[in-house]
Amino acid sequence: MLVYQRAEGRFKEISDNYRNKNEVARVSLPIEYNGRLYREIQYNKVFLASVRQTVTGYLYVTEEGEKVLDKKDIKELAYLAYQFEVLFDDVFKGGIPKAVIDEKQLKKEEKDFEKMLIALDALKAEGLKDVDKIEEAFSKLTVLKRENNRALEELINKVNSLSKPDLIFSREVLNEIMPYYREALLKNFKKIKLINSTRNQLDDVKQALNKKKKSIKI
Repeated sequence: MLVYQRAEGRFKEISDNYRNKNEVARVSLPIEYNGRLYREIQYNKVFLASVRQTVTGYLYVTEEGEKVLDKKDIKELAYLAYQFEVLFDDVFKGGIPKAVIDEKQLKKEEKDFEKMLIALDALKAEGLKDVDKIEEAFSKLTVLKRENNRALEELINKVNSLSKPDLIFSREVLNEIMPYYREALLKNFKKIKLINSTRNQLDDVKQALNKKKKSIKI
C-alpha cells in the first residue's frame, strides 16, 4: 500500500505555506494519537519533473489541517509515521518489503559461498591463519540468511493482514506487529554480529588476496 500521497485540499493549503521551490508535499494516511487523528506531511525534492525520495522537511498537522506545535506530540508522531512507512509502504526503499531476498538470489549467494570456501581452503594451505573461523561463519551465515528471510516473511504477512484502505495507524497497531518486528530485527542482528566477529580475519584474507593480485600482475 502507499502510505503517502500528494497533498490536496486542506493539507495542500497548509503545506504550501512551508514548501520551497522545487519541492512537492506528500501527506500520510491518518495516524491516531491520544484519541485524535493526525497526518505527517513530507517535503520531497523534485528534479526534472521526477519526485525524489530524499526528504527535505516534515510538517505535522491535525486531521483538520492545523499545524502541531507541541514538541512532545511531534516526537511521538514522527516515530509513528516512520514505523508506518517502514512497515506498510511498498515503494519506500528502506521499507521491510524491500528487505526480503528472493529464492533465486539466496541460491546464488549460497553458490558464491561455496566458491569462497574453496578459495579459503587454498589460502589455508598456503599458511593463512584463522581461516577456519571464517569458514564456520560463512556456513552459519547461509542458515541465518534463510532464518532472517522467514522472519521477514512472517512480519510482512502480519502487516498485510492489517493493510486495508481505511487503515488508521496507531500505537495499538504497532504493538500488534511488534513481536514479529522484534523477531525479524533479532535475526538480522545475529547475522550482522556473525559477520562482524570475523572482521580481523577478513582483513587478513583481503591483504593476502591483494598480494596475490600483485604477484599475478607482475
